[in-house]
Amino acid sequence: MNSLLNDDSVFVGFKEASSALNVSISYLQKIANAGVLQSYTMQGGKRKLYRSDVIKTFKLRDKNE
Repeated sequence: MNSLLNDDSVFVGFKEASSALNVSISYLQKIANAGVLQSYTMQGGKRKLYRSDVIKTFKLRDKNE
């Protein structure tokens, strides 16, 4: 099962998302810059993705659904 579906946190890092989705970090950065994925800039300047937006954009579903 995808690790993105198992966590209740609001945000996911680019590295964690890229690993779970088997895509590159730069791909996620490009689509976040294009506005396809929502990102949030944390204190210190690091960006995180909204977990729910990643799940919706990549059409991930729990196998129980």
